[in-house]
Amino acid sequence: MGCLGATVFFSTTPPTTPTLLTALHDYVGEPVTYDEYMGQLSCEATGDAYGFQAHVHVCEHIWEPPTCWELLSTNLRGGYLWYATLVVLQNLGGTCDWVIPSWGFKSWHLAKQECNRLFARYPRYTYTEARHLGIVK
Repeated sequence: MGCLGATVFFSTTPPTTPTLLTALHDYVGEPVTYDEYMGQLSCEATGDAYGFQAHVHVCEHIWEPPTCWELLSTNLRGGYLWYATLVVLQNLGGTCDWVIPSWGFKSWHLAKQECNRLFARYPRYTYTEARHLGIVK
């Protein structure tokens, strides 16, 4: 069994959980929930009912890791909510070098047909490439 992990770094204070949830709801177009006890982000409409771990880390001392949001999932393929969260965190000022499928830059309503096809190959871009191409603003 493996895990999928991603870190989105922020040069200033990262967005709070309510800010992230609001931005995700606007981006995805579906209700996204966060279980604070488990630190789990999920969305039933996108098929991510069990979701994944999402934790914010704020650097308080110089020897600590940078300020960031850390994501951890046992779903090695990621899933729509995983990629949408990476896009939203970067929209909120974070940086991450993950390559994201083209459907990850769309709302769930537009992405669900592409995302649900198993083993489908779609173009993949970093967030910077997607912005340069006008895929995301």
